[in-house]
Amino acid sequence: MAGPFKVGDCVRIPDGRTGRVREVEGRWYKVRVRRKTSQTHQFLTFAAEDLERVDCPKGWMSPEGYVRYLDATLATMRQRGAAKGRLPKSERG
Repeated sequence: MAGPFKVGDCVRIPDGRTGRVREVEGRWYKVRVRRKTSQTHQFLTFAAEDLERVDCPKGWMSPEGYVRYLDATLATMRQRGAAKGRLPKSERG
């Protein structure tokens, strides 16, 4: 399990929580983790050296399944945003 992290990989962040790599930008990784204080999630950004690759916990989707789910979900969100006249962050002024 060596090499750079990919979208969908399960990782352990420095405070011990397990999350998923959601986005890769250069040497920075956006990770989705459950908040410490509630059942909701948050996105945190880390450098590769701060993350540790781990096996996904029992009950979680496989990394491949997560990527398929994410592609479909984000495509639907883009369609809804376009229908409402919203622009993605990358296209805003």
